[in-house]
Parts: sequence; structure tokens; C-alpha cells
Amino acid sequence: MTTTYAIQDLCLQPYWMQETRSELYRVSQLSSIVDPESLPLLDAFIQESMRVNPSDAISGRRKAIEPFRFSDGLLVKAGDWVCLPQQAMLRDERLYPQPACFNPTRFLRRQKVQDLWPVWGLGNATCPGRFYASLAMKLVLMHILQYYNCKLLDRQAPRTHSWRSSILPRSSSLVLFRKRRKTFSAAPNGPKIDVT
Repeated sequence: MTTTYAIQDLCLQPYWMQETRSELYRVSQLSSIVDPESLPLLDAFIQESMRVNPSDAISGRRKAIEPFRFSDGLLVKAGDWVCLPQQAMLRDERLYPQPACFNPTRFLRRQKVQDLWPVWGLGNATCPGRFYASLAMKLVLMHILQYYNCKLLDRQAPRTHSWRSSILPRSSSLVLFRKRRKTFSAAPNGPKIDVT
């Protein structure tokens, strides 16, 4: 789901598509193998896409096995479920200034995201596959940026639907791909080719 949203965001954000493509081009000219970790803007783009399009409205679900009272007096009884309002947190102006604005650079400046980043879960229930999933997303987007131009068939069409607390991409939201005429090679001494 997250990769789907990131691809759609590439289509909806042509400026950021060009910027991430340019970053990939610059890094590919330095080495014959591009390490996805050497692309901080692409990583920030994915994080911003995840912030704007969380796959669930809540995160960190926990069931109380014994009563617990918070310092403000709120009582959670044994058997009650608690969770974090992930979608609300990711749109909180105090945590993410101008939250309605798609701005990947907010993650380039941020040093420690984890405390405010419930997307992968928290504590012992943090997703064990998060590093693999993150790498897979980067590789897919790197391939698209290098070899394809893409656009949404209908930019105004609804992109999501909800089921319980899940926020899912609509299968009717279509992305069109066209092979780029000019691509760039990841070769240290390869030809300098325009990435537009």
C-alpha cells in the first residue's frame, strides 16, 4: 500500500519527481552501483508520502492486562484497548508545521523521527520487516525514476477508501507508465544524459 501511495505522490508532485530523479542521476554518476541509502531526498520523499497517506488511522494497539491509571487520572481497565491516533499525530501542526503541504524536506532536517513516527509500530511490536519494506520501496521508486515517466489517469479521483481504521488505496486509481526515451546509466564514466 505504501509503495502505491508513493508512486501516486510522484505523479501528484512533479517538482519532487524531478528533484528525486535528479538526486538519483547525480549519485549514479559517482558509482556503478547506487546504494539506496545514498539518496536522502528519496528517503525523505517516502517518509513524507507515508506521513500524508498513512495506511491506518491508528497505531500501537495494546490491550491492558491489568488496570492502569495515567498521571492525569485517566483509568484504563483490564481488557480495554488503547492505541495512538496515528493519522491525527501525522497531521498535527505542532509536530509537522503546515501539515497539509507535501514537503519532503521536513525529514531532511529532522534528526530523530522515531519518537513522533508511529508508522512502523512501537516498542516490542515494531514491524520486524520495516528495513526490508523500506529498501523494497526505494528500489521500486529508483527503477521508476530511472526508466519511466508516470501520471495518474485522473488526478482528481478519490485515491483512498476506509475499512474500519485502515486507509486503503482504491483499485480504480490508475497510474499510467511510459518508458522514458532517455535514461541514465549508473556508470562512473557513463555519458551525461539529460534526466528530464
